[in-house]
Amino acid sequence: FLAASGWRVVATDLSEVVREQAGEALAAAGVRLVIGDALATEAADLGGPVDLVLEHTFLCALPIDQRARWGAVMRRVVAPGGRLAALV
Repeated sequence: FLAASGWRVVATDLSEVVREQAGEALAAAGVRLVIGDALATEAADLGGPVDLVLEHTFLCALPIDQRARWGAVMRRVVAPGGRLAALV
């Protein structure tokens, strides 16, 4: 939906299975897929700081001792004045 609405969309996931199962459909929708540890993500990995992060049950699935790392990633990748939407 976001890509179809004109947003530049980058999806991240740890599992290579996502690329195998959905890579073609994501690419066809205009979504760039990055496979790797999202907690190690830098803004450059996403093409620069982003205006919107929409995360779906990532934070709430993390062990409590990893949640500060999530916050650090969000501070690194969300552009000043950008938005963070977390579905938990």
